[in-house]
Amino acid sequence: MLSISAIVTISTVTDQQEEMAYQQSIEMTRNYANYFDGNTRTNQGIVKTISTTLSNYENADRDEVNEILKGLLLENPQLVGVYVGYEPNAFDGRDAEFIGEEGHDETGRFVPYWNRIDEQVSVEPLVNYETSEYYQGPKELKQNVVTEPYLYQGILVVSYDSPIIINDEFVGVAGVDVSLNYFDEVVSEVSAFENGYAFVTSNSGKLLTHPEHKEWIGTKTLNDFDVAEISEMATDIKDGKNGYIETVDPATGREVVMFYEPITEGTYSFVLCAPKDEMLAGVAILRNRLLFMSGFSIILVGGVAYMISRSTDHSIKKMSNDFKVISDNALNGNFDTRADTNVQVDFKKIPVGLNQILDNMSKLTKSNVRSMAALQRSESKFRLFFNNSNDPTVIYDLEGKILEVNEVACEFTGYSRDEMLSMVISDLDSPEYKSKASDNVKQLYEEESAIFESTAFCKDGSLVPIEISNRIIEYNGKQAVLSTSRDLTERKNAEKALIKNEEMRKKEIHHRIKNNLQIICSLLDLCAMEFDDSSVVQAFMESRGRVVSISLIHEELYQSTDMESINFADYVRKLSDELISSYSVDKDVELKLNVEDIFLGMDIAIPLGIIINEMVTNSLKHAFPEKSGQICIELHHPDENECVLIVSDDGIGFPEEINYRNSTTLGLQLLNTLVDQIGGTITMDSTSGTAFSIVFNEL
Repeated sequence: MLSISAIVTISTVTDQQEEMAYQQSIEMTRNYANYFDGNTRTNQGIVKTISTTLSNYENADRDEVNEILKGLLLENPQLVGVYVGYEPNAFDGRDAEFIGEEGHDETGRFVPYWNRIDEQVSVEPLVNYETSEYYQGPKELKQNVVTEPYLYQGILVVSYDSPIIINDEFVGVAGVDVSLNYFDEVVSEVSAFENGYAFVTSNSGKLLTHPEHKEWIGTKTLNDFDVAEISEMATDIKDGKNGYIETVDPATGREVVMFYEPITEGTYSFVLCAPKDEMLAGVAILRNRLLFMSGFSIILVGGVAYMISRSTDHSIKKMSNDFKVISDNALNGNFDTRADTNVQVDFKKIPVGLNQILDNMSKLTKSNVRSMAALQRSESKFRLFFNNSNDPTVIYDLEGKILEVNEVACEFTGYSRDEMLSMVISDLDSPEYKSKASDNVKQLYEEESAIFESTAFCKDGSLVPIEISNRIIEYNGKQAVLSTSRDLTERKNAEKALIKNEEMRKKEIHHRIKNNLQIICSLLDLCAMEFDDSSVVQAFMESRGRVVSISLIHEELYQSTDMESINFADYVRKLSDELISSYSVDKDVELKLNVEDIFLGMDIAIPLGIIINEMVTNSLKHAFPEKSGQICIELHHPDENECVLIVSDDGIGFPEEINYRNSTTLGLQLLNTLVDQIGGTITMDSTSGTAFSIVFNEL
């Protein structure tokens, strides 16, 4: 019975230890994958910043963009190249002027490739962009692309690319290149146990790194090894799955366990190759120890029972006491206690044999200590990567309690490591983010990962814009969240500077347009003075009124806060005053305004301004032969999108013989054309005077 119990106990305990060894290796693989995932997100963040900036960039200055690209290359040593590539004449319409210039090819397209391929920073034009995935992928998909490794200018690179989109149209691509040599140097530093190692493959199974066989990089695939288990792993990697296989390592010929985990933000997977005997060394030692202890206990109990049954002498009692002390110490892991061999000759072999067993157990224990030390060294490697990450990284449990932080996180927040380990993750959240936290937590639980922008609340009270990438991992046998943050301060400042420059540029444009239109008005006045024919002079004055209506729009835009829309009520007041002063010199015409504060963009405001000019001018010219009357301008917003403009007068009414929808006069033709341009409808009521009503949608 004692033997059966011992066998069951040994089997259960060793199975548990073996499961822990596998789980520990899975966790190690996942943590390394998360580390490289962070590096990938950093590269993608750089690309996204370039494409977003250029999508809103309107200066069309090639030198300025080149300086930005060069600066990014110098600031990020992990990059071998930074570039943009534009469609023909999509950047500034001046490709013909740059044919053969530095950073341009024979087409003159803006395709600068800043690189350090020859270890010196230089610029040259992109090549093969009409056929290569780095350009054609973002162009066809209109989304971010991470390429398979390819040979560019003699080196293997992976490209991270993002399309530049303006008004929903693809105009070019922004990208960065990472050399596989750099990638290989980093991954080759990873070790597992004493002789294990790591490598990275693309989703197609191509080897991107290898610590020993550099000739395999970029040329050999997992399927080339023609090993069933490795081919099965290749299929899982292609499908974005994780797992492990037991096989014979083609590189070393040893039995290994290969653990693989996808790098979420890239097109590759991290593989940890652990020698099975080293990984399970602790399990084997534990099994042997338990077998020895069980055998020893059975012999001990049997021997003691036998001796007691024979009514042995004092020597046997002394040995029994020694055995009990040794057994107690052994159970506590202490195998240094020895039995007293100063007993009767007949029993002397018993303590001698016991001491030999203890000597062997002591050797096994020391071997186990060495294996554990190897595991600790491997974990120290991961700790080195964790602490040397360029981004603040925090691990916290599902209750929010912070379990681990790296040094960058401490420097970023201003808290010490001990302070952060006593906090919960919400202590670092800004008040604004706390209101959105539940949505991000829900996404994290549903998808096991979440990327979003937030604001960090630092120890000194400062608020720092950040991008957070959260992912659920296994940490110390329990689920936890690996949270990596990236400081967006420079990006946000660059965006603000870009917006400010754009605002200044727009102000300058509107100001210059307004000045030029005023010059045109003056020229029309001068031209009118050259003629005596009243009809010719009238034609010049009508043209001047139309130019004034446009000029006032640009003046309002120049003075507006966003330079995108104007308060149309203010504009109508200024325009009507201008028209009354121009046409009613010898008339007593009262102007009545009933205009709501409605903000309109330039695309609606300009044609609507000309429409008002035409209708008010028409009333001033034809409605009041008695030289007195009233003109009313109304503008209302009856529902969310619809607007109604009514221009009426109490004059003699619109001539019945004239069809305002199909007239040969320039003013009425212009009126109908502009109403169609803004997608509106026009009706006229001549019951009492004349009233034109125009219904249109606010854009």
